[in-house]
Formats: sequence, structure tokens, C-alpha cells
Amino acid sequence: MASVDGWQLTASLFDGVINSVPNLAGDFLTREAFVSARGTGQISGNGAHKINSGALLAGYQIGCPRTLDGELALGLGSTGSLGSSGGGDGNVPTPTITPPTINNNVKVKLTPGSVDDVQLVKKSFKGQNASISMDGVHITMSGCGGPVTIRGYVTLNAGTAVSQDSVTVYGDPLRI
Repeated sequence: MASVDGWQLTASLFDGVINSVPNLAGDFLTREAFVSARGTGQISGNGAHKINSGALLAGYQIGCPRTLDGELALGLGSTGSLGSSGGGDGNVPTPTITPPTINNNVKVKLTPGSVDDVQLVKKSFKGQNASISMDGVHITMSGCGGPVTIRGYVTLNAGTAVSQDSVTVYGDPLRI
């Protein structure tokens, strides 16, 4: 990408690995993965103003199609009774039994999903080149009612006295 000042900004993401693993909790609403990747940023050319700040960032976007929030409650109600009626004037009393009520309450709140941006590494630099790497970083998504999709990214930011420019590259989205 050509910056406003005439610099050429290049961000690269490579050696990305997403290793999906069974979650330790055994919860069907939780997904886990270990991720690794490397990224580089290069500022080249002859811009009109000197580069005075730079940053290289890497992370993952994590998408969940819907989230679940709910509760389950079972209990015995207190409306049951035992008694009798009649019995006066030589009549045989008639027992009355009202069984207790069983209250059950199941609430499930289904809400639209979201995409969360998780920045994992940031390298501020002066000059024209930077690199970052991450290996074996643990990613967890809980409460997701559906498949979880993640995609890695690297962003290069460069600033001069008159502009701030940014370029981002993305990896392929993968399900964990």
C-alpha cells in the first residue's frame, strides 16, 4: 500500500498454524485451540516526510454465530395439602389429597453472535522493518452455540509528522 506521504507499506503473515484441541472442561459450548504465526512489516521507498513511529501487531479475529445464556431450575412447590371433609352427622369423613405441584423452569436466551478481535503481539519500532512471532498461544471461546471460526491478521502502522497509515493482511478463516 502506498501511504499518503509516498512510503510503501507491506505487511506479511506466514507460518500460521491453528491446532484445534478438545476443551479441558468437556463443555459442548467451549472451543480451544493453540495458534502460532509470524509476521513482518516493511516500510520502503522515499516518502515526503520522515517516518517517526511504527508498530506491527498480530492477533486473531474469533467469530461465534450465536451465544447461549440460560438457567435450569427444578423444584417442588408448596401448594400440596392433605385433609378431610365431612364426618359430621355420622358420615364417614372423605379424605382429600392435593398433590404438590412440580415447578420447573428452563430459560435459554439465544443472542446474536459476535466477532471478537484479540490482539496478541505488538512491536513498536523506529526504522523501516519489524518482525513478530508467536508460538503455542492458547485461544478459548466459551458460550458459543455453533462452530467457532478464527482468522489471523498482521497490521503495520506507520506515522510521519503529517499522516498515520495502516495496512492489514488476513489469513484464511478456519473452524476450531
